[in-house]
Amino acid sequence: PFLEFKEDLEAIIHSHLPVRFRPPKPSISPSMTFNDIWVEEFIMILRVATMWNMKAIRDLAVYHLADRYMVLCHRIEIALTYNIRIWIKPCIMQLARTRGGRLTYAQCRQIGLEATYVVGCLHELQLHEENPKSQKNGFNGRNNPGDSSELFDKIIRNNGWDWAGVTGLKL
Repeated sequence: PFLEFKEDLEAIIHSHLPVRFRPPKPSISPSMTFNDIWVEEFIMILRVATMWNMKAIRDLAVYHLADRYMVLCHRIEIALTYNIRIWIKPCIMQLARTRGGRLTYAQCRQIGLEATYVVGCLHELQLHEENPKSQKNGFNGRNNPGDSSELFDKIIRNNGWDWAGVTGLKL
């Protein structure tokens, strides 16, 4: 635990030093891209800032991570781990659209049971919206299944999950 904390603290200090004073990072793998290094360093900063309740540094880390490329499952994992509310709903909805609800076992483990369940429900809604027969029969007892944003909010509310502040976000 101490070594992990030491690396996280070094990442925070590293991010605040001018470039000319930064020591080389020996732990960087040659196969890592600049984006990978950037993301990993800001995740370490986010971890320590969250642990020590350093709001300004945490917000800075979230800001810098927001525009970096990350696989959606990784972004969802980070959002749920560090309670980045503004990422959860849009990322889960995008995952349901792009993956068609089909996740690998590793992806399901990465994002957790609740997020996997929501992706599956959103995918089911998407299938019913694409199939006119299911709309005529009334998916979920209604003539119109509603949009995926409404369904997302309903799933979170009905299951009482502690994703405070997630429902009601606009994409």
